[in-house]
Amino acid sequence: MVRRPDVPRTPRRRDALPGDRPRSLRVDDDTWTALDSAAARNGVTRSFVLKVLARDYGNRDLDAPEIPPTGGESRSARISDDEWEALRARADEEGVPATRALVALAREYAADRIKLHVHVSTSQEALHRNDGRGA
Repeated sequence: MVRRPDVPRTPRRRDALPGDRPRSLRVDDDTWTALDSAAARNGVTRSFVLKVLARDYGNRDLDAPEIPPTGGESRSARISDDEWEALRARADEEGVPATRALVALAREYAADRIKLHVHVSTSQEALHRNDGRGA
């Protein structure tokens, strides 16, 4: 097998921080595959997407669509305690299971109805801004 030059040797594995614990979600195969494809198209991982969706739902930046019934295999995603607790608190207020709300948001993302905007800043850029040379 020949490795394409544009594919990183360790693709998209750096988004999980040491404090991000695995969380279990019941997700059907079609949704999981679609989520993986959508994340790959955007250059991020499923865990990153689920983490951002959990955070934004918990912060009330996103509303969950119709909450789907539980189904599918148990899958794992790495989401920090803070993001998970925000997701759970909002879901509890709305009387829905947190994992089902997150799966509903994942389906919306996979169907291209939710867009994530990611800004990556290098440490060099931060140094440049902080020393007065940047804009």
